[in-house]
Amino acid sequence: MMQAPAQHVHHLMDAVARLLFRPELIWPVVAAVLGFSARWIRKRRRLAQERTVARAVRGWLSVSAVIDVVSAAEHLDSDGKKFYLAALTYFYRYPELEMGDYTREFPTKAAALDWVKQFKGRSVLVHVNPKNAADSFLLDSDLVGLETHQTADDRAPATVETPSAMLPQSSRLLCGIGEQISIAGFAASSVLLAVNIASGGGKCPQWILWTGGTMLTISFLLMIVVQIQCRGDESAKFLLRSYKLWCPLWMRWSLRISVAVFFLLWLMHQISADLPLTAQLWLDRIAPHLPYFMGCWLFLGTASFHTAIQRSQEQLRLPAR
Repeated sequence: MMQAPAQHVHHLMDAVARLLFRPELIWPVVAAVLGFSARWIRKRRRLAQERTVARAVRGWLSVSAVIDVVSAAEHLDSDGKKFYLAALTYFYRYPELEMGDYTREFPTKAAALDWVKQFKGRSVLVHVNPKNAADSFLLDSDLVGLETHQTADDRAPATVETPSAMLPQSSRLLCGIGEQISIAGFAASSVLLAVNIASGGGKCPQWILWTGGTMLTISFLLMIVVQIQCRGDESAKFLLRSYKLWCPLWMRWSLRISVAVFFLLWLMHQISADLPLTAQLWLDRIAPHLPYFMGCWLFLGTASFHTAIQRSQEQLRLPAR
């Protein structure tokens, strides 16, 4: 009896291994592993550099400085991709007048200028080398509390800059229509999924399926039209690429869980011949429900886009505090 679970685990692991090394999957898996590894290495290297600088200046003197010059300039990275370098130039006395600068990268010029302008004329503590008065550092942690665009309870990570762009009226209108259609489609798909499960997998009338497909097509088309309308505005394009910043938390987690469930079901389908009979029967039982589950997921995806864009525009219309 004790050998049965171990035997099932052995068969499952063997099936997964054979699946991953199939010709059509081996190269995507290798590419994904290399991509994640490269991102992890770059992130660890950047964090190590920041920790090294922080340790090096820990024993230096803290001197009050004034940020007097702010700017944003266009640059190209090693891959030829354009970015904007925001610079804060500060002045301090130790005992003579000295200067230093701090830089941060942004994907758009509007985001860079929006970030630097809040520091113009602000005072900040900088770290000065006691052996060389001209050698100074301004750390990320030194700017915490000075950023006026964010509150202490709702602060974005230092490496992610929040874009600010008011979309055209027509784009906001299309997103509003898309939001209503997507939420209605998601609610209807959820009800149909529940009814389908309760009825044991009964078929749904064709007119309902055609109606749902039409609503989903309209919602997708509205997404495409909004992105086409904003293609000439760098700030708007960055806002559309970063719409998840405003997406409701429950939508983000629902999408992630849905993707995980789909991947698990796909994987089990690929190795179904090697699974126990009970697992194969279970897969056959849930197969009639998958189209409705897919409908919920697709409507939720379009709703997350339209809702996030609408929330970003509402946030921009709020008066500054």
